[in-house]
Amino acid sequence: MKGGVLRRYHIWLAVGQRLADALTVWALLPTLCVVFDQTFNQTYQMAAILGGILTWVAMGAVDAYRPWRGATYWHEFRVLLGGWLIVVCSLFGVAWVTKTTESYSRLVTGSWFILSPLALIGLHALERMCMRLLRKHGRNTRTAVIVGAASLGRSLADHIRTSDWMGIRLLGFFDDDERKQGANVDGLPILGKCEDVLEQVRKNGVDIVYLALPLRAEARMRSLFDALQDTTASIYWVPDLFMFEMLHARELDVGGMPVFALCESPFFGPFGMLKRLEDIVLSTLILILVSPIMLGIALAVKLSSKGPVLFKQRRYGLDGQIVEVWKFRSMTVTED
Repeated sequence: MKGGVLRRYHIWLAVGQRLADALTVWALLPTLCVVFDQTFNQTYQMAAILGGILTWVAMGAVDAYRPWRGATYWHEFRVLLGGWLIVVCSLFGVAWVTKTTESYSRLVTGSWFILSPLALIGLHALERMCMRLLRKHGRNTRTAVIVGAASLGRSLADHIRTSDWMGIRLLGFFDDDERKQGANVDGLPILGKCEDVLEQVRKNGVDIVYLALPLRAEARMRSLFDALQDTTASIYWVPDLFMFEMLHARELDVGGMPVFALCESPFFGPFGMLKRLEDIVLSTLILILVSPIMLGIALAVKLSSKGPVLFKQRRYGLDGQIVEVWKFRSMTVTED
C-alpha cells in the first residue's frame, strides 16, 4: 500500500494540478495591475478569467499533464511553452474580434505574457522535485515488467534501478529462452515466457510493460501489443537501434535510455473521468460552432444523391468496447 497512497487521491491531484496552473495565470494579471498602477477593472477581470480558462484547455490540448516520469525537464517545459503560445494567440484573437485591444496597457499585458509561462514552468518544476522526492521514499510508485532478458532488457533494468526517483518497481523479466526459466537475471526473476505476460498483467495489475525484444521478433511484439491493448497497462517499446525514428510513437526517456510509447493508458496523468468531462464540454462547444457548416454539408449530401445523410461504423475503444461512429456519406448507395 505504501506505493499506492497517492494513486487513491489521483483524481484530486489531477484537478489540483490544472487548477493551480489556471489560478496562477489568473492571479498574475491583477498582481501586475497593482505593480504598474493600473486599475483592475472589468476589462482586465474578463481577460484574467479567460486566461485561466484557456490555460486549463490549452495545456490539456498539448498533453501537458501526461505522465512525465523519467522525461527531461526541458521536454516538459517545451510543451508548456507550446500550450501558452496557444493561450496568447487565443487572447489576441478575442481582443481583436471584440475590438478591445486599446483597453489594455501594453506594459501590463506584455509582462503577463512573459511572466505567466515562467511561473508555470517554476510551478511544474517544483511539483516534479516533490514527486521525485516522494518516489525516492517509496511513494507514488508504479510496477513494471520487462519482456526480453537479453542485453537490451538487462540494460533497461539497470537504468531503472539506478534511477529510483522515477518510482518504477521492477517485478522481473519474461523471456522465451528455456535455459532462463525459473532463474534470476541480474537479481530479477524470470516470471515466465513472453506469452505469460498478459496473465501476469491481469492477475497482478502491472502498470507498465517494456518490450525489449530485438527487431527480428516483430511478430512476437505485434501479438503482445495486440493482447495487451485490452488491459490498462502502459506499453513501451525499447528500440535496439537508438537512432531509429518510429512514426506515431512518442519518445520518452528512462534514466537516460530512450523508449517509445506505443500505447499509454488514459488512467495515467489526468484521470479518465476528468478527461471525459473535458471531451464532452469541448465537443459540445465545437459542435455548436460548426453546426451551420454541418447543416450545409448534410443538405448538399441529401440533394446530390439518394440515400441517408449519415452512416454508422463500428470502432473499438478502451478495453475493447465497441464505439459507434457517425459519418457524412461520401459515396453513392449501391442498389441490389
